[in-house]
Amino acid sequence: MTSLALAPPPALLGYRMDEEQKASWMREFTQVMPYAHPPALTCNDHDEDLPHPPSSKHVLQAHPVLPVVTRAGGLMAHASVMMPRRDTVHDMLATVNQAIKHMNKETLQPTCPPCPNGTRWWNNECSVAHTLTHTVTSPEEWKRTAHHLKYTVTKAKHEWAYKQLHEAEDARDIWRMASICKGRRSNIFPALRSTTGHLTHNPEEKATFLKQQFFLDEPRVVEEAQPSDPLPRPTRTWSQITMEEVTLALSTAKNSSAPGPSGVGYTMLKWIHQVRPDVLTDLYNNCLDASIHPWKEVTVVVINKLGKPDYSTPKAYQPISLLECMGKLLEKIVTKQFNCNIEEHSLLAMTQFGSRPQHNAVDVVSVLIHCVQATIAMGHVGALLLFDISGFFDNINPARAAHLLTLLGFPTTVCQWTLSFLTG
Repeated sequence: MTSLALAPPPALLGYRMDEEQKASWMREFTQVMPYAHPPALTCNDHDEDLPHPPSSKHVLQAHPVLPVVTRAGGLMAHASVMMPRRDTVHDMLATVNQAIKHMNKETLQPTCPPCPNGTRWWNNECSVAHTLTHTVTSPEEWKRTAHHLKYTVTKAKHEWAYKQLHEAEDARDIWRMASICKGRRSNIFPALRSTTGHLTHNPEEKATFLKQQFFLDEPRVVEEAQPSDPLPRPTRTWSQITMEEVTLALSTAKNSSAPGPSGVGYTMLKWIHQVRPDVLTDLYNNCLDASIHPWKEVTVVVINKLGKPDYSTPKAYQPISLLECMGKLLEKIVTKQFNCNIEEHSLLAMTQFGSRPQHNAVDVVSVLIHCVQATIAMGHVGALLLFDISGFFDNINPARAAHLLTLLGFPTTVCQWTLSFLTG
């Protein structure tokens, strides 16, 4: 983290993912993205709603507004079997992003930022009552119209809440209503106080205080090799990412997830993979082969924690990082392969419960109760030490992590990709 600046919330990026435009968007996308050879896809010639594979002229000629990048085996065609270079990955990503931007501009409508004062329960009766309070001239009439406005607003709130609760489709609607009781976050950013007690309203100084709270300026220097390192294991090989793996990862991705700086969400990625399953698959394989994670830009939103007594301290706030969905999808696929390797080769102790499949807090409590009961049965005195690591992920040493992965037998390209993911 090199810099942090406070700025007004930016206008929403991205486009409205209208299902009515899905077929035309996908059909045009197949014409824009260059093919190395005709894809092995089958379509019903009588189905006008589904995009068809491009003809040979579209295979040989790329779209005039997009650059052509080549790679073997799918999206791109490469002249040799050499490992892809980092600039090749960046060129492939630029080609995909330009195609997405071009198609969104041609077929979709841009999103509009919501009104900050907008409320879901506001109706026409509220608008009429609000207008009357600004048209009266005498104090008596203003008092009467103000009372009527308050009554109208209260009635509108009750009717809206009743409709939401009694017309809920599933349990998520009920829990969404329950979150209203937690209160509303304040949009006012008060003055911040530094660790020395200095209070400031200056946005640049506020950014400095938040940066000191959220990010570690000088990480602790740690040697890559340590005496407690595990014995090196034989290096294993990883299979290439398949189209089925990308499909499975997209099936569990929520369309409502906030996109990153580009505004490309999971819905758009699902459209791309449905019509061109080779695009994301080839891009992800090239990223691993070249040991690079190219999605480095994120949008960091600072929000206040609810229920804090003092909002002048930086500890009362937390950063929310909005990552690129395209990068998060690759992370999800790699994480699953990591977990499969860990379970298959028993790389972690059985007492490690966090971030592992088929392990949860109930297992931790069961092991703890067993140890307590065994200690009491043997007549011994036991002690329990609990601690919480603050900022664990931010304090990970990337070189040390890559070194440990190498010792555990992970491929060199994957270890270097992890190093690229944790740095930059």
